Amino acid sequence: MTTQSNDGLSYLELYPRLRKKLNEYLACHRLGLKPGLPFFPAQTNLKRYFPEMAINGNHFCEHCADSIGGGGLSTRPADR
Repeated sequence: MTTQSNDGLSYLELYPRLRKKLNEYLACHRLGLKPGLPFFPAQTNLKRYFPEMAINGNHFCEHCADSIGGGGLSTRPADR
């Protein structure tokens, strides 16, 4: 499991409203930029710290879904 850079997390502490532009994955808790967002001024900085990554219906990143056995995952959203 990889950890987020301290620089990226520090950047989010300075600009907490940008967190809504990110996905958090349930299994690994990594943060990634939501795909397909229209351009916004801080996007270049966010991309430096957080790669663009999509989630599946269970809030897993592609890597975790493959590790767990993504073929058998339900598309039902995770319970909160």
